[in-house]
Amino acid sequence: MIYSAYISSMDVAKLAYKYGINEFFIDNIIESPFDAKWWYVYEKMVFNSDLNSIINLFKELELKGYYGIRCSDYSLIQIAKDLKTSLKIVWDPKTGGNNSLYYQFFSDIPEIERVSISKELSLLEIDELISLYKNRLELLAYGRFRIFHSKRRLLFPFIENNSSLNILNKKYYLEEEKRENQFFPIEQDQNGTYIYYSKNYFIDPKKLANKNIDFSALLDLKNITDLKKIEMILNYYLKNSDDFLDETTFSPQYEISDEKIYNYQQNSPCFGVVLESVRNGYIYIESSIELKKGDILKFSKLDYIVNDFKYLQNGIYRFFWHKGITSGVTFEIYSHNPT
Repeated sequence: MIYSAYISSMDVAKLAYKYGINEFFIDNIIESPFDAKWWYVYEKMVFNSDLNSIINLFKELELKGYYGIRCSDYSLIQIAKDLKTSLKIVWDPKTGGNNSLYYQFFSDIPEIERVSISKELSLLEIDELISLYKNRLELLAYGRFRIFHSKRRLLFPFIENNSSLNILNKKYYLEEEKRENQFFPIEQDQNGTYIYYSKNYFIDPKKLANKNIDFSALLDLKNITDLKKIEMILNYYLKNSDDFLDETTFSPQYEISDEKIYNYQQNSPCFGVVLESVRNGYIYIESSIELKKGDILKFSKLDYIVNDFKYLQNGIYRFFWHKGITSGVTFEIYSHNPT
């Protein structure tokens, strides 16, 4: 695993560099005091009026020795093609990218060095993507992630109606009516308004089946001002410290839990449950059973002949149903015995 860091200051970069990180993302142009790969982060929405300034930005980044640019707007990929620039691209759409064809499409674009993996996927899906595309992917290992962006400055009407509030030095949060005690940070700058998920995203690298493949893992340290906390994060990921990072984190799961297999019957050796609905989903069966082509999954209202599937691990199979199956539905397995 190759770690990189999204940073806001040179002090953080120097600290991360001491831990062996030599690849950095930053949203301004700096002179590097040490030998490292520098990526410029471009997070604006792109309009026609921005195109000339982006072209000039590409040229300046090349002159300054930057390695590449991180973006979420396809126009920057087209500009890279047109300029035949040496700058590489990390494609980070923030939302989207929940199927393998998405990653196949962007991995085939030569200007793109890496594609950021969606934060909506389970660890099983992440493992499968990594096994397919390996070093063409980037995983957010720790940090916050954006769930909304608007060019409009949505906080201004709220601030204008509350003269005692100051947008520059206060933090604001959204709380949905039906999600009590979940607070979503909302921020505003000259480029618009951003909303972030209520918890930091966190993946324990030891839980990844493909942890030995050289793919990139990003530590988003940009909005952390406490250097002691940053050092704790670096120790956890790069020095295998056992200290827990953050009590308010969100982690993708393997999509298998007591709740999801609530109807599991110990006295039925040929029994399984659908873990995820959808046409391309997952099932769990008792691990002692080896599923074969031609076997029949008997649901309450239909029989499904096993044809297109892939075994993953621990009794979990990836299925290509070609018909909708609801999650939580249980089934019996009948072995196919050709005569």
